[in-house]
Amino acid sequence: MCQKSFVVLGVSHRVQGDEDYRDAFDDPIYRNIVNEMLRDDHIDFVGEEACINTTDAQRITQNLLGAGHYLNVDPVFEEDKKRYGIGETCLPRPLTALPVERWVVPENEKREKIWVDLLVERTAARGLLICGFYHAFSVAAKLLSRGFEVEARTYIPWEKLGANSANMRR
Repeated sequence: MCQKSFVVLGVSHRVQGDEDYRDAFDDPIYRNIVNEMLRDDHIDFVGEEACINTTDAQRITQNLLGAGHYLNVDPVFEEDKKRYGIGETCLPRPLTALPVERWVVPENEKREKIWVDLLVERTAARGLLICGFYHAFSVAAKLLSRGFEVEARTYIPWEKLGANSANMRR
């Protein structure tokens, strides 16, 4: 039996195709990346850290692979968060504070473990996890520590996000 392998694609949530996500925008390049990855990497299951609305990856997976090959792996509803014991994952910034996000590592760790468990459970041979780019390497490391072959990739369209790409890569 062939061992499962995985690709983790870290992205800005703004490109995922959820029109209700704050500052989201239409990104045909992102859709092309997902299409090509499903086809060229022989992906048989897609897990995604997403909100409640349908995403581009969900539509593409349904179109290329059919029903049952996509799952939003993130517990987004309050009852799911309660069931998994997940509290606040990001703390609000004090009004007088510097513009620095404060992440709650133990709560994000719980979420990532759920994603990995669901991805491993549902993938037949080659799975894709699409998540926020902050999570890409830690999720890939979780899969690697379980003995799987894993690749980590990111797609961050700096210019579309309003940043200078040369300055962001330093």
